Amino acid sequence: MKRRDRTPANPAITIQLRLHPVKIFPASRYSPPFKREENTTLLRWAEVCARSFIAFLFLKKREDRGVNHIWFYLTSAILSFCVIVATVRVGNWSVKSLAGPLPPVPPLNVYLDLVFSGKRFAELKEISNLESNEVVQIVEKFRPDLLRARTLADDPAMVALDTKRGWAEAHEEDQKALKRLAVVLILDGKAALNDHRPMDAVASALAAVKVGHSAIRGGTRVDGLTGLIIQAIAVADIQAMIPKLDPAELRMIIKTLQELDGQDESAEQILARDHLWERKTYGVWWGI
Repeated sequence: MKRRDRTPANPAITIQLRLHPVKIFPASRYSPPFKREENTTLLRWAEVCARSFIAFLFLKKREDRGVNHIWFYLTSAILSFCVIVATVRVGNWSVKSLAGPLPPVPPLNVYLDLVFSGKRFAELKEISNLESNEVVQIVEKFRPDLLRARTLADDPAMVALDTKRGWAEAHEEDQKALKRLAVVLILDGKAALNDHRPMDAVASALAAVKVGHSAIRGGTRVDGLTGLIIQAIAVADIQAMIPKLDPAELRMIIKTLQELDGQDESAEQILARDHLWERKTYGVWWGI
């Protein structure tokens, strides 16, 4: 996908800032019908087994006219139910086993540290429309947390996928914490720029972009969308800074964005991992 070149608004600056291309997930290539066809085959097989078993008992009943009708139908229903349950259980186990292992997590992984930093700002309910003095107060109050988050953003981070019950719901809170962390970092950058500290402003904005990359790496499709939202907000903030930055600062931004661009995961990788995680988590019910 081609990138778009944006020229800074200041005519004295001739450096072009290359922004990240927005990834489009080709959902039509990974549509649910493919999943349903794969999984419902097992359920159809279970239904065939149950029908065959009932037909066998019915023929047996015709041979023996002395069989009580109530016990015959009750036994048929119970045994048919057991056949279906056993088939689904075996199919569920086989689907999860054949799906393969989840991606390994590197020894050094600060993803949960970034999430913890984002949860430190949980008390901030409305941070979208704040006055300048309110932004300064928030930044000063959470100065140690912001400095720690900027340091953590430089370390490798990756989503540690899990298939335990309730993990997906807990992970949604982690995603919200990362989005909140990115927004507060952007507010820190705006406060630094208004205070004539452009280097601090650039560092906070780039840290927000790195948080977006960390939210995507190793995650599912939802993680990919979360990271893209964070990156879009952070890059828009960088664009607004351009007229107030000098060429040296712009060169640093370009270099950092190019390095991050080289570490991007493709949409195909993210969707394949999402496909794997769903099979490992939901088994035979995946995609139904």
